[in-house]
Amino acid sequence: VLIACGAVNRAKKEFSKSGKLLILYFHNPGEKYFSKTVRWLKKNRFTIIYAEDVIEYYKHGEPLPENPVWLTFDDGWKGNYDHVFPVLKREKIQATIFAVTESIETTGVFWWTFAEKYINLLPDKYKNDNNQLWKVPDTEKKKAIDELFEKVKNKLSREAITVDELKEMSQS
Repeated sequence: VLIACGAVNRAKKEFSKSGKLLILYFHNPGEKYFSKTVRWLKKNRFTIIYAEDVIEYYKHGEPLPENPVWLTFDDGWKGNYDHVFPVLKREKIQATIFAVTESIETTGVFWWTFAEKYINLLPDKYKNDNNQLWKVPDTEKKKAIDELFEKVKNKLSREAITVDELKEMSQS
C-alpha cells in the first residue's frame, strides 16, 4: 500500500536531501528478509556504512556518503550468524552487533525469552506478568532468573550466537 501510493518514494527523496544518517536495527531476521532488504537498499542507492564511519562522523566531523545507512543488530541472536552472516559475506558488507555478552558467554539464552517460555515456573508474583521482571532491581531479577535456570537447565536450547561465531563475524 505504501509503495503503491508513492509514500516510500517520497520518503526516500526527502531522506536523500536531508543529509541525515539512517540507522536500521534488526534483532533476528531470516536470511531471505535480510537479503531482500540489502538488495533494496543497494538498488535505491543507499550507501551502507560501518561503525567506524559513524564514529568518525560524530567525533571528527568526517563527512558521510550520500544516503548513508548503518545496519545494526541487537542482542546477538544465533540467527545473526546462521542467516545474516552469509548475506553479509555474499554482499561484501559489514554490520554492527550490539551483543548481550552475558547470554553469549554463559547460558546461550536471553533472560526475557527464557522467562516468557517458562513463565509458569517463575515465582508467583511474575507468573501473571513476566514484564514485571523489567521493572525490578537487577539483583531481584537475577535471583528469579537464576532459580528458574536451575529448574530447567537441561531443557535449554541455545538462542544466542557463540563467542567463536561472533569472533568469526568480526574478522570478516
